[in-house]
Amino acid sequence: ASQVVKEAEACELAGNIVQAGALYTTAADNGHARAQWQLGYAYEDGLLGLKIDIEMALMWFKKAAAGGGNIFSRDAQFRLGKAHEFGELI
Repeated sequence: ASQVVKEAEACELAGNIVQAGALYTTAADNGHARAQWQLGYAYEDGLLGLKIDIEMALMWFKKAAAGGGNIFSRDAQFRLGKAHEFGELI
């Protein structure tokens, strides 16, 4: 999945955001915490050609948060805490 994330990053830098989103989704579906975090962020802010969808953002942040002690998991935990604070997560 790490190679797929590298490809997604390259697509994103090249401006091919739809392909980047598809590649991040592939990696995220295979348990890659960075890709899960990226999709959470993308759904939260309407990036990578995705429409804002808080429920999808929260789903991906939950998956990333469960992924372990890496920086993306910790940031996802923080974002879930903020969502709970602001009533977006019950």
